Amino acid sequence: MAKPKSKGDTFGTFLRTIQEIESHEDAARQNAIPEPQSAAQPAPASLDRSRKVLLYLAEHDGPQPVTDLLPVSGLTFSDFYSAITTLREVGLIAMSGDAGHEHAELTTAGKYVALME
Repeated sequence: MAKPKSKGDTFGTFLRTIQEIESHEDAARQNAIPEPQSAAQPAPASLDRSRKVLLYLAEHDGPQPVTDLLPVSGLTFSDFYSAITTLREVGLIAMSGDAGHEHAELTTAGKYVALME
Protein backbone atom coordinates (compact mmCIF):
# COMPACT_ATOMS: atom_id res chain seq x y z
CA MET A 1 0.00 0.00 0.00
CA ALA A 2 1.28 3.49 -0.95
CA LYS A 3 2.29 5.82 1.77
CA PRO A 4 0.08 8.96 1.86
CA LYS A 5 1.88 12.19 0.85
CA SER A 6 2.44 14.74 3.54
CA LYS A 7 1.19 18.28 3.13
CA GLY A 8 4.82 19.39 2.59
CA ASP A 9 5.17 17.07 -0.42
CA THR A 10 1.90 18.33 -1.91
CA PHE A 11 2.87 21.97 -1.46
CA GLY A 12 6.33 21.33 -2.95
CA THR A 13 4.76 19.75 -6.02
CA PHE A 14 2.31 22.65 -6.31
CA LEU A 15 5.14 25.21 -6.01
CA ARG A 16 7.28 23.48 -8.68
CA THR A 17 4.28 23.38 -11.03
CA ILE A 18 3.59 27.11 -10.56
CA GLN A 19 7.28 27.93 -11.16
CA GLU A 20 7.29 25.87 -14.37
CA ILE A 21 4.16 27.63 -15.64
CA GLU A 22 5.65 31.04 -14.85
CA SER A 23 8.93 30.21 -16.60
CA HIS A 24 7.03 29.08 -19.71
CA GLU A 25 4.96 32.28 -19.66
CA ASP A 26 8.12 34.40 -19.30
CA ALA A 27 9.75 32.59 -22.23
CA ALA A 28 6.63 33.10 -24.34
CA ARG A 29 6.59 36.85 -23.54
CA GLN A 30 10.27 37.20 -24.45
CA ASN A 31 9.78 35.41 -27.77
CA ALA A 32 6.50 37.11 -28.64
CA ILE A 33 6.31 39.30 -31.71
CA PRO A 34 4.91 42.70 -30.77
CA GLU A 35 1.56 43.63 -32.23
CA PRO A 36 1.89 46.10 -35.12
CA GLN A 37 0.59 49.57 -34.41
CA SER A 38 -2.37 50.70 -36.43
CA ALA A 39 -1.67 53.36 -39.03
CA ALA A 40 -4.91 55.04 -37.98
CA GLN A 41 -3.60 55.97 -34.53
CA PRO A 42 -3.64 59.70 -33.80
CA ALA A 43 -0.37 61.60 -33.96
CA PRO A 44 1.36 62.23 -30.65
CA ALA A 45 0.55 65.60 -29.08
CA SER A 46 4.16 66.77 -29.53
CA LEU A 47 3.87 66.22 -33.28
CA ASP A 48 0.62 68.18 -33.41
CA ARG A 49 2.19 71.08 -31.48
CA SER A 50 5.19 71.16 -33.78
CA ARG A 51 2.96 71.03 -36.84
CA LYS A 52 1.13 74.21 -35.76
CA VAL A 53 4.43 76.10 -35.73
CA LEU A 54 5.50 74.60 -39.07
CA LEU A 55 2.22 75.58 -40.73
CA TYR A 56 2.46 79.15 -39.47
CA LEU A 57 6.02 79.49 -40.79
CA ALA A 58 4.95 77.99 -44.12
CA GLU A 59 2.22 80.63 -44.46
CA HIS A 60 4.67 83.49 -43.84
CA ASP A 61 7.69 84.18 -46.00
CA GLY A 62 11.13 84.53 -44.45
CA PRO A 63 12.31 84.56 -40.84
CA GLN A 64 9.60 85.24 -38.27
CA PRO A 65 10.20 86.67 -34.80
CA VAL A 66 9.78 83.89 -32.25
CA THR A 67 7.88 86.32 -30.03
CA ASP A 68 5.26 86.61 -32.80
CA LEU A 69 4.98 82.84 -33.19
CA LEU A 70 3.95 82.09 -29.60
CA PRO A 71 0.58 83.89 -29.55
CA VAL A 72 -0.51 82.71 -32.99
CA SER A 73 0.47 79.10 -32.25
CA GLY A 74 -2.18 78.83 -29.55
CA LEU A 75 0.27 76.86 -27.40
CA THR A 76 1.32 77.35 -23.82
CA PHE A 77 4.86 78.66 -23.38
CA SER A 78 6.23 75.26 -22.34
CA ASP A 79 4.55 73.48 -25.28
CA PHE A 80 5.75 76.18 -27.67
CA TYR A 81 9.33 76.00 -26.37
CA SER A 82 9.24 72.21 -26.69
CA ALA A 83 7.93 72.44 -30.26
CA ILE A 84 10.54 75.00 -31.33
CA THR A 85 13.35 72.99 -29.73
CA THR A 86 12.22 69.77 -31.42
CA LEU A 87 11.84 71.41 -34.82
CA ARG A 88 15.30 72.95 -34.57
CA GLU A 89 16.93 69.72 -33.39
CA VAL A 90 15.51 67.70 -36.29
CA GLY A 91 16.49 70.35 -38.82
CA LEU A 92 13.05 71.59 -39.88
CA ILE A 93 13.61 75.18 -38.75
CA ALA A 94 16.67 77.38 -38.48
CA MET A 95 17.04 79.91 -35.69
CA SER A 96 18.91 83.19 -35.91
CA GLY A 97 19.38 86.24 -33.69
CA ASP A 98 20.32 86.86 -30.09
CA ALA A 99 18.43 85.62 -27.03
CA GLY A 100 15.12 87.44 -26.78
CA HIS A 101 15.31 88.49 -30.44
CA GLU A 102 15.39 85.10 -32.18
CA HIS A 103 13.84 84.50 -35.56
CA ALA A 104 12.67 81.15 -36.89
CA GLU A 105 12.59 80.13 -40.54
CA LEU A 106 11.73 76.90 -42.30
CA THR A 107 14.60 74.95 -43.77
CA THR A 108 14.16 73.20 -47.12
CA ALA A 109 13.22 70.04 -45.25
CA GLY A 110 10.81 72.04 -43.08
CA LYS A 111 9.06 73.45 -46.16
CA TYR A 112 8.67 69.94 -47.54
CA VAL A 113 7.27 68.56 -44.27
CA ALA A 114 4.88 71.51 -43.86
CA LEU A 115 3.34 70.67 -47.25
CA MET A 116 2.78 67.02 -46.36
CA GLU A 117 -0.68 66.01 -45.25
